[in-house]
Amino acid sequence: MAKLRREKIGFIFQQYNLISALPVLENISLQLKLSHQKVNKDKIENLLRNLNFQPKITASIDSLSGGEKQKVAIARVLATDCKIIFADEPTGALDSASREKVFNILKDITT
Repeated sequence: MAKLRREKIGFIFQQYNLISALPVLENISLQLKLSHQKVNKDKIENLLRNLNFQPKITASIDSLSGGEKQKVAIARVLATDCKIIFADEPTGALDSASREKVFNILKDITT
């Protein structure tokens, strides 16, 4: 069950569940490493760019706003190409433009 959850199911938590000791890139890469997937830095940077994430991937989690943390949490899930995504208010901390962008990305991956 743990393997199935790790490899096929993604979670976007309302409280982000990011590790403050790790920078942005490592927070996103961690899930990939745990599910034995290759870390593709270019793919991660592209995901963040598509989410209009402005800080550098080396930025500290503690230096980010709530909306930026939410974008990191969303990118963490999207990077894994999981089959099922459970999301608890995934756009609650985002502005309307970012919210629409996220919904479009989620819609695109379901079609």
